[in-house]
Amino acid sequence: MARPINIALLASGTAAPIADAVLSRAREEGIEVTVYLAPYNQYRQVIYDEGSEIYRGKPHIIFLALDYRAFFEDVRFEWSYLPLTDKERIFNEKKAELSALISACADRTDSKIVVHDFDVPANSPLGILEHKQPLGFSEMLEELNRQLKQEWRESAQVFVFGFRSFIAHVKRAFDHKLYYLADMYISPQVAPLLAEAYFAYIRPLVAKSRKCLVVDLDNVLWGGVVGEEGKDGIALGPTVRGRPFFELQKYLFALWKRGVMLAVNSANNEGDALDVIRTHPYMVLREPQFAASRINWDNKAENMKALATELGIGLDSMVFLDDDPAVRHLMRTMLPEVYTVELPRDVALYLSTVESLRIFDALQLTSEDLSRSESYAAEKSRRRLASAAVSLEDFHASLGLSISIATNEDETATRVAQLLSKTNQFNLTTRRYSEEEVRAFLADSTKQVYALRAADRFGDYGITGAALVEKRGHTWHLDTFLLSCRILGKKIEHAFIAHIIEDALRAGATAVTGEFTPTEKNMPAAGFLASVGFSSSDDNRAWRLELTGRKGNKPHWITTLPWKS
Repeated sequence: MARPINIALLASGTAAPIADAVLSRAREEGIEVTVYLAPYNQYRQVIYDEGSEIYRGKPHIIFLALDYRAFFEDVRFEWSYLPLTDKERIFNEKKAELSALISACADRTDSKIVVHDFDVPANSPLGILEHKQPLGFSEMLEELNRQLKQEWRESAQVFVFGFRSFIAHVKRAFDHKLYYLADMYISPQVAPLLAEAYFAYIRPLVAKSRKCLVVDLDNVLWGGVVGEEGKDGIALGPTVRGRPFFELQKYLFALWKRGVMLAVNSANNEGDALDVIRTHPYMVLREPQFAASRINWDNKAENMKALATELGIGLDSMVFLDDDPAVRHLMRTMLPEVYTVELPRDVALYLSTVESLRIFDALQLTSEDLSRSESYAAEKSRRRLASAAVSLEDFHASLGLSISIATNEDETATRVAQLLSKTNQFNLTTRRYSEEEVRAFLADSTKQVYALRAADRFGDYGITGAALVEKRGHTWHLDTFLLSCRILGKKIEHAFIAHIIEDALRAGATAVTGEFTPTEKNMPAAGFLASVGFSSSDDNRAWRLELTGRKGNKPHWITTLPWKS
């Protein structure tokens, strides 16, 4: 269930085309948004006024777009002949002003705040001697950008958007005529591109980021068709023909290391393809990097559905790379939920095309994200074990499952918020809370925040479960209860609820209540409350468990271990 997103845009000039482009982009992506556009050049007043509309509207995300022309005003023309002492004084004043603006905004709201860094002018009155003077204007802006990023690097709330880099890669971003006529710092023609860049921050708020990149093999990961040219005839490695594919694989490996799932969907002879993956000296991506594969002559759309089922993710979490325009058309026609990348004909542009994708972005990277790549290989081993098990209970017992559960641990807030933002399938209510809202739960003595970590003999799943509980007198209410789809099917959810029930009993509670709010994706959670003894007297949305005479009843094959930071 994607919650509506409130966006605030504060700018030092005319920004209506940007706001319009954000709304247009949201409609294209099926995201419900409202955009508050601050009055023209009133960002200071809006930020410092605690009663301003920006705070009353409780935006989920604030974009602060300041241009150096407005922020430094006419001093930019005087800079080249100012004494160094004046330059240093002005720099420190402006740095302090920018820091104060951001801090005031962060202190008054729980919103994510995205601040533009400053573009740097290409020309100077000093010409080629610009960089020979101490603290030239361009150097000063670069240092301001550097210190801006350093100051907020550890913040989970404030992000620095690389506007300078954006401008450098966009043609005709600045329109001099519109600057003088309308105080506009970016051309309306470029506003849609800026809106797309903004959506790298907006998508994670509504769990719209993609999780899995599915790749073809021939003419994508290597040049040529291995079934025709053989392993030694394909193009791959540090050669003119092979380098585009070699470097693309290196980039995909970096995506894998940061937690993006990789899979294969290829029309090929499986033996030929696996021989390249396993033994080619310049193959960067080996079998452990692929969470699943379909290497066959079947319909690729059907293959994609099978991959989604095997990996336990939705089709709308998947991205597809294929060089064949006909296959891309098939995928878009049959599975529009899959994001099918329009690969260019020129293989030299493959890498830049994939690099420009802004659909894997997250607002934070947790230890679970960074270790997820190793967990995919472990999951393959679990599936092989499951296929060999005599019974499901034998399989569960053979895994050596263990859990540890943290209660109100501040260190878990970031990961819990991440799970709340993107977990859809086993999620009783699909309520979305920001990290700041999770921390408010942690600070409230009438609430409890649970985080569950799971492991088995193949590896550590990390923090993959969360629950938010409200204590309402002698009744404990499950505001939120969820588990990552990666650990479903092992009864871990039963061990988790048993732990919460035991806590409620120790606290003297007489009942636990919960809700189930059905969505298009959370049907795997539909029967859970009934399966652990809850009953419903209405439309199966409100549930209640009387605690008299009850105990947790954790599955016997799951061991509970102490929480370790």
